[in-house]
Amino acid sequence: MKNRECRKFYVLPLLVSLSIAALLMGACSTPEKAKASKDEKVHLDEKTFRWMHNEDAMANDKLSEGIRKFYADARKLEKYAQTLVTEKVGA
Repeated sequence: MKNRECRKFYVLPLLVSLSIAALLMGACSTPEKAKASKDEKVHLDEKTFRWMHNEDAMANDKLSEGIRKFYADARKLEKYAQTLVTEKVGA
C-alpha cells in the first residue's frame, strides 16, 4: 500500500469524527452559549471520546458505514477524474 493510501485510512475516520462532533456542538456554537448552558460539563479527551463512541452501537455502526461509503465515493471520483484526464491526453 502506498504512503498516500495509508494516510487516508488514518485521516478519514478522524475527519468523520470531527464532522460529527461539530454537528453535535451546534447548540453551543459560541463560548458564551457554552458557558450559559445548563448541560453537564464533560471532560472529553481522546480516550473518553473513544470509549463513549464505542459504547454507542449506532454511532459506531453509522461512522463505519459513512467511512465505507465515503471511501467508495472517493474511488468513483478518482476513476471519473482519470477518465477525464485520459480523454484529454488521448485526444
